[in-house]
Parts: sequence; C-alpha cells; structure tokens
Amino acid sequence: MLYRRLLKGFYSYILIFLTGATLFLAMFVAPLLFTHLGVPKAAEATGVLFPPYFHLLFVLSLVELALSFLMVDRKQAFARITIGSWFFISIVNGLLAGVLGPEAISARAKWMSNPGDLAEKAHFDKIHELSVILNSISLVMFLTLCLPLAFSFRPSQDKPVSENPPSPKLS
Repeated sequence: MLYRRLLKGFYSYILIFLTGATLFLAMFVAPLLFTHLGVPKAAEATGVLFPPYFHLLFVLSLVELALSFLMVDRKQAFARITIGSWFFISIVNGLLAGVLGPEAISARAKWMSNPGDLAEKAHFDKIHELSVILNSISLVMFLTLCLPLAFSFRPSQDKPVSENPPSPKLS
C-alpha cells in the first residue's frame, strides 16, 4: 500500500513538473526571449536552453513510463492506454533530444555561416517547425495524462501515512 502511494506520488510530481516546464518554456520563455532580445540573441539563447530541456523531457518520460508500468494493473484498459501514451511520449521526446535537437543546431550553424543560403534556412525552418509540433504533441499528452490526477484527488479520503490502525494489545 505504501509502495503504491510512493510510486503514485513520484509519478504525479514528475508529470506535473513535465507539464509545467513544457508550458513555461513554450508559452513564456521562448516568446519573451524573442520579444526582448531580438532574433539573433534569442535564437542563440534558445539554442542553449532547448537541447538540455529536450534531454530532461526524454529522461523523465522514461521514468514516467517505468513508474506507470510498476504502479498500474496492466489488465485494465486504462492502464494499457497510460503505458502506451508514455511509450509514445518517450519516442517523441527521444526524437527531440537525439535527432531533431542536434540537427536543428547543425542546420542553424550552417545557415548562420552563410545567411544568404535560402536552402539552409528552409532546412532549419523545417526542422524547427517539426520540433515545435512534436513538443506541442508532448504538451497535449502531458495535459491529457494530468486529467485523471485532477479527478482522483480526494483530500478527505486520503489518510496520512502515520495513521496506522492501533496494534492489538497482548494481555
């Protein structure tokens, strides 16, 4: 019982962190950088911020996949959907961290070394657009996976771990 509660607690905190971090970076940080720093400096800053962010998403999505596999009854349809969702999210975030992130950095460097080359700019724009789409898919899936947490929270029924039933007295 305590084991399942700990797993669910870790799962919930990591999921909320992933959702919040994705919302914060995509909705606030990136737009503010481009608004206040201008395109060249903001592009450089996002090139520094987003690769570690994608790696963190990938590692934590693998942790969530493992936690969901450990804590649910895999015979239930909802549990299989949750595990499948985390598997898909892990693949998406693995693509962002291991393929698209490095490719975007490389494409941007090639384009910046020759700013007049429209083919390099088009290649970078395509990679960037695909990474934005995949990051958005991750965000939507994080939000969807948060729904059961929101509807299962019942503080009046949750008891602190310290409230164990009294042990029988020996006479």
